[in-house]
Amino acid sequence: MRADLAIATCGALAAAFSALLAASSPDSSAATPAASPAASAVAAPSPAASPTAAPVVARSSPAVSPDGKWIAFLANDGGATDVYVVAAEGGAPTRVTATPETEDQPEWAADGRRLVFSVRGGERSRIVSIARDGSDRQVLISETGRTPRLSPDGRSILYSRGSWTEVEVLVVPLGGERYRLTDGKSVAWNCVWSPDGKTVAFTGRDGTGNLQIFLVGADGAAPPRQLTRLSLDDGRAQVPAWSPDGRRIAFQANEEGHVSHLWIADAQTGEAQRVGPRQRSFLDEAPGWFPDGKRLAFQSNRSGRMEIWTVDVDGSDPRQITR
Repeated sequence: MRADLAIATCGALAAAFSALLAASSPDSSAATPAASPAASAVAAPSPAASPTAAPVVARSSPAVSPDGKWIAFLANDGGATDVYVVAAEGGAPTRVTATPETEDQPEWAADGRRLVFSVRGGERSRIVSIARDGSDRQVLISETGRTPRLSPDGRSILYSRGSWTEVEVLVVPLGGERYRLTDGKSVAWNCVWSPDGKTVAFTGRDGTGNLQIFLVGADGAAPPRQLTRLSLDDGRAQVPAWSPDGRRIAFQANEEGHVSHLWIADAQTGEAQRVGPRQRSFLDEAPGWFPDGKRLAFQSNRSGRMEIWTVDVDGSDPRQITR
């Protein structure tokens, strides 16, 4: 069955999406199964929110700009979750969105001038683009499903539907027919495109029930393959993030006792190493790469509450960015 795609001009939209997107971030929402994967492009912009410098409470889901100078992240100051931006070296954060909705999965456009994020409302999810200063907010895509992500070339949408423990991951090309990447019989969380758009990484369960990172071809021709093979003592692998060159995948591994570490795996062999020494006192989560592939941004409660930090890939030079 052909997906119901109301597209004004498919070629023009694809070109626009390609210019807008540069990928990565975690799928944290549990939702009721979606009724249908119909997607529609919406041309009319929604009202822009004026950015304001404001104190924020909990910071999460960092995404580094293409030039490495800025970090977008999510924060909740007591109400809905909004998008903020802070200089990569630290400083006062700037609030980019101010809506009653909950934003998720912030990503940067390829030119670094705009941000792209998802918003869920009822049975539908939207992909929204906004200028870095909070102006010119536009709804790009509205679809039935959750956690939608545009492919790097802007020509396909990756999204999920189903229960929290039985997740079906689908791709729908703009103007084409939808197809499945997973069979919907197990978990499939935190789905992210590879930089070249040929592979999707996600969190799944291995034969023992432990969480691992899996890879599946974006064409859906072959079943997913397990990449990481962490032991239960190492933790539950989740929230994958591709390196800019597509050769490595950073992820978090959650252990018993409310502890989480960052790891990096070879995207071909699955060989993985922990970022820095093992510790038993805090959560390091949701990694995102700097464009040079030498540093990671991540969320951590090292300071006593969840903040944005950066660290070299060998675990050295950890820095707290937000306070």
